[in-house]
Amino acid sequence: MDNYKQYIAEAIGTFALIFIGAGSVCADYYLKQGGGTGVGLLGISIAFGFVVVAVVYSIGYISGGHINPAVTIAFWFTKRMEANKAIFYIGSQLVGAAVGGYLLLLLFPDAMASVHLGTTALGKGVTLTQGILM
Repeated sequence: MDNYKQYIAEAIGTFALIFIGAGSVCADYYLKQGGGTGVGLLGISIAFGFVVVAVVYSIGYISGGHINPAVTIAFWFTKRMEANKAIFYIGSQLVGAAVGGYLLLLLFPDAMASVHLGTTALGKGVTLTQGILM
């Protein structure tokens, strides 16, 4: 039963990271479209930082607060986590991220075409190969 609490905690934590972190990018875009100054890169960075701190403090004691499949994969490769548990962690994180992204799409429908719901992308002139090597 304890594992279910961990999986739910990871889903909630990843949801919060996507909804608040990527949501700050969408909100910045909408504020700028409305003639305001937006929150800027500093505001977006602070939003991501605060949500990570809040999630780690709130669910860290339950699940470790991975909130990122890359962290879970690192735990699995270093044998700090069993493979079956890592798979469920990653599944929970993907569910939380998908729900967060879907809610952002409902709240900011135009943000999909403009800022891609706050996801990162390669800079102009950077090829996929260069991005992978970097």
